[in-house]
Amino acid sequence: MKFRAQGAFEYILLLAGILLVVILAIVILRGGVLSAANNQITGSLGVFSNLTNASQVLEGLATPTPTPAPTVALNLPPDGNSTLEGAIAFVFTPTSALNLSNATLYGNFTGSWLANETNQSTLANGSTNTITLPLSPGNYSWNVEVCDITGQCSFASANYTLEITLTPTPPNVSLIMPVNSTVRSVTTTFQFSPDDSDGFSSASLYTNASGWGPLSTNQSDVVNFSANGITATLPFGEYIWNVRVCDNATNACAFAPENFSVRIMDDWPLFGHDLNNTRASLSPGPASNNTRWTFNETGWSFNSRGISVSDGIVYARATRLTTDKIMALYEHNGTKKWETATFEYFSTTQPVVAGDAIFTLTRNSSAVYLRMYAFYASNGSQIWNFTKTAASNLTIPTVFNGRVYVGLENKLFALNATTGLEIWNRTVPFGNFYSLNNQAPTVSGGIVYLGAGSTAEYIFAYNAETGDYIRNYTHSDGIFGNGGLYSPAVADGIGYTNAAGNGSIYAFNLTDGTKLWSYLVSSKGINSPPLLTNGIVSGSDATYPPVATQKMHMAYAVNGSQAWNFTLGAFLVAAAGGGDFVYFKGTTNRTLYAAYAANGTIAWTFDTGYTNGGWPVVAYGRVYIGTNGGNLSSIGPN
Repeated sequence: MKFRAQGAFEYILLLAGILLVVILAIVILRGGVLSAANNQITGSLGVFSNLTNASQVLEGLATPTPTPAPTVALNLPPDGNSTLEGAIAFVFTPTSALNLSNATLYGNFTGSWLANETNQSTLANGSTNTITLPLSPGNYSWNVEVCDITGQCSFASANYTLEITLTPTPPNVSLIMPVNSTVRSVTTTFQFSPDDSDGFSSASLYTNASGWGPLSTNQSDVVNFSANGITATLPFGEYIWNVRVCDNATNACAFAPENFSVRIMDDWPLFGHDLNNTRASLSPGPASNNTRWTFNETGWSFNSRGISVSDGIVYARATRLTTDKIMALYEHNGTKKWETATFEYFSTTQPVVAGDAIFTLTRNSSAVYLRMYAFYASNGSQIWNFTKTAASNLTIPTVFNGRVYVGLENKLFALNATTGLEIWNRTVPFGNFYSLNNQAPTVSGGIVYLGAGSTAEYIFAYNAETGDYIRNYTHSDGIFGNGGLYSPAVADGIGYTNAAGNGSIYAFNLTDGTKLWSYLVSSKGINSPPLLTNGIVSGSDATYPPVATQKMHMAYAVNGSQAWNFTLGAFLVAAAGGGDFVYFKGTTNRTLYAAYAANGTIAWTFDTGYTNGGWPVVAYGRVYIGTNGGNLSSIGPN
């Protein structure tokens, strides 16, 4: 078979055909019209008759200019912003040469970097757009991806960060104590109850003591749904108060919805009211016999050994046969707060208060032992007890600087108030406390003074810290029977005391022991400690059985001359002072007397209803007294 070789002309025709097809395709794609096809073909054949020129045109037609991808700018929230939890508006601005298809919010809102929300509606090209997403508290990164209609997509050049915080929810605060419009002592614990599940960063007590502002702050141990306390010291006066509590999560703060008012006055925490044993309140006493309330404990008696009042609570010893208990009553209304478990007694002392503890001393009925108890003032549960066997004579305790000072038999003891452990004891050089049960040690100027005696009468002085013996105070005026000198009431370096056996009031210089003066009350002795108030000192005839002529005497403290006396017809256990008044009651009559301290004129009387009873104390401008009928009354302004 023979093959014919193709000529050059045929190759040219073939190439021309190929070029014609290419040109037609380009013309159609570029928008050329079919009706002009012949002219285009003819023209193109002329143009591409030169192969070099045809190659250059094809290269230009095969590489068109690309359309750029869209860009996006992040607007809000600003980078590093912190905002509250809730619906967050993410604002961005896309820019594109072509129409936009969608925008998608990306972030680590669930812990991983994911698409979270897409906007497929009409997007504003070159303007701000918003995607909203609810977020809970946390720290996040975010960005927006924008796509055009050809599928080209872009993020902003850098992620933004965002902190979402809790919406501040202030705590709820309730005020508890002091109850609104009541009276409290100079050092008072203000109680409140906060409510916030996030915990607390601080609680501050606000008063108007010196312009409305924070007085004291508790920045730890604030307990949710519980009574919390801030202790503050205020001068006498009327105040409003509130507590501002801030939570941990957002530091949102709030007050209780209503301010409370409180009247700050003097309390009566110790037997002698104060460490100087003056038995005189710094608060004014009541000028009328208005009965605020009377509490009755059926079958029990409040007939002796006194009452203490501290931080809005009245503490009293209640007795039934050979059983005792300590009771705590709310001062503002006389209702019972708590009572201790009962304990055996023969002679239980007045409860005295220091901080969150009360202390009382009891002797069992067979006089086998003396026992000191410490109870929590907040709830009456026992903290500790201290027992001294083979002892029957005792004094009322005094608490000072974390120590309890008390006379047991013929010794002065110093006990640790927190633990009840003995720190030291000292045997008095002479006598005991047989005739002096109604006394308590005096503490003044770092010295403890304690009365003692039997056939002679003394006061002994010891260093309160070390127990070292310092000196004694006595008289040589004779003695009409067994007795002793009561622990002194102290003022301006002078100790005023009553002689149980001699029956005189004495004044001693405490520095050198010099007797300054004496005032004879009765040859039958004195059965009460001194009251020192308004420049006068008390002493009462101890004649027993009582006689109608029995008197209470008041002597001027400056020189021992008589100020006035009052025929009581009974002997006095203890009197109390408050402002312009002296308050007293005989052991065998029913009447409580209020006399003007200046002249002894009776201002008012109050029928207790019972012939026997305890001695009065003055606190918060009121008088408190118990009876052997189980009544304990608060007398004074409401």
